[in-house]
Amino acid sequence: MFLLANFSLCIDANYFSFEFSSTPRGLEDVSKYPNLFAKLLEDARWTAEDLKKLAGLNFLRVFRRVEQ
Repeated sequence: MFLLANFSLCIDANYFSFEFSSTPRGLEDVSKYPNLFAKLLEDARWTAEDLKKLAGLNFLRVFRRVEQ
């Protein structure tokens, strides 16, 4: 699962399609993302490069391929 996430995952910031009461505690809005990334950096399985991908590089990579 981690390998898949490492190469295929990005974060969706759609906070408009559900009630805020259903968001994970601590991720009530996108302003909390730095806390998420700080927590992930504490996990030795995540590298700075992995987090760059998670933050948006995967999204950009996919859209560049779509444009080709």
